[in-house]
Amino acid sequence: KAREAATMNVENLKKAIFDLIGAGIETVSSTIMWFVLYVINYPEIQEKVYREIEKEVGTERLPNMSDKIQLPYLNAVIMEVQRLASVVPLNVPHLCAEDVTIRGYTLPKGTQIIPSLDSILFDKKTWGKDARSFRPE
Repeated sequence: KAREAATMNVENLKKAIFDLIGAGIETVSSTIMWFVLYVINYPEIQEKVYREIEKEVGTERLPNMSDKIQLPYLNAVIMEVQRLASVVPLNVPHLCAEDVTIRGYTLPKGTQIIPSLDSILFDKKTWGKDARSFRPE
């Protein structure tokens, strides 16, 4: 009976597809907005991105996904924008596989947790003292 409840039906499929499309649209539009804001405020980075595109792709056509490998600086800028703008601030939900105690708080096995990615994206041990600085290099 539990197996039947977990079976995908047309209505659930529609909802899942809608969620995926909605999440994708929001992530892409937020990344583009933040990208524009960052390169406006960092014209030297904007110039470096432009020069890379000009050198690797040229000015006769728009870049496409097959150009990605030749545009490492552009990719670094996009990833840095996504990191600093917290485009995706929360990770996907997880369940505790076993009882765990964190800083005196016990989370029983089966507890749903939704990790905040800010703890990773702005971690000074990983990114240095200036973890909130825009540094695509």
